[in-house]
Amino acid sequence: MKWQKLVNATILGGFLLGVALVLPASAQTLLQDEVPGSYLVFPIFDISGNAVTQIRICDKSNGAKGPTTTWVRLNFICPGSRQDPFCDEYDTDFPLTSHQCKIIDVGDQRPPCNQGFVVAFAENATFDPWAYDHLIGSYNITTGTGTSVASEASKAIAIQSPQPFKALLGRPGSLGSLELSFCGVTQGCDYVSLPAILHSDFRATTATADTTLTLLTLNINSGADNNTTAVKLA
Repeated sequence: MKWQKLVNATILGGFLLGVALVLPASAQTLLQDEVPGSYLVFPIFDISGNAVTQIRICDKSNGAKGPTTTWVRLNFICPGSRQDPFCDEYDTDFPLTSHQCKIIDVGDQRPPCNQGFVVAFAENATFDPWAYDHLIGSYNITTGTGTSVASEASKAIAIQSPQPFKALLGRPGSLGSLELSFCGVTQGCDYVSLPAILHSDFRATTATADTTLTLLTLNINSGADNNTTAVKLA
């Protein structure tokens, strides 16, 4: 079972995700930093060479409102290119109970590429996406061996749903799969909007240091061909 289409999203920058504007709850249209969500984005995984990537997902519900068990769909998505616009993917599901955390070794899942990104979203017992703003996550990438081990870790981006708790999300798409939208708090939006403009500082490249900016878009057909996305950098 696949949810192929992730629609109406903006570009996400690997270094730029902690600067989203936070609005009052009554006017919330953008994701809220440090707040659990129904949809998690892990901007990068790397299992090439001796690299190891682990992701951690937790259910922060107190058990009073939430079900005994919620399910989480993981999509491991491979990047396309201008020459080959196909974004391959692998998906799997696992259950979480209240206050439970799970650690997933990406290499053990055998995704169809060595580098890409991961999205995770809450589902009900019949594997339908639903509004369940209790998920948080993080990832850790370790490279090197012996005394040359390096580690990169960061929190996942948690995106909230404006729909009522446990409301079913998504709609049939043009490719025969389900479409999930990121468009705000209006009727029919599955998840809140993402910022249209991102700001960040950077460290200039030197003989001993480099700065890498990783960009990804959620506006894709996972497991299918995609149009090229243009990004303006200023």
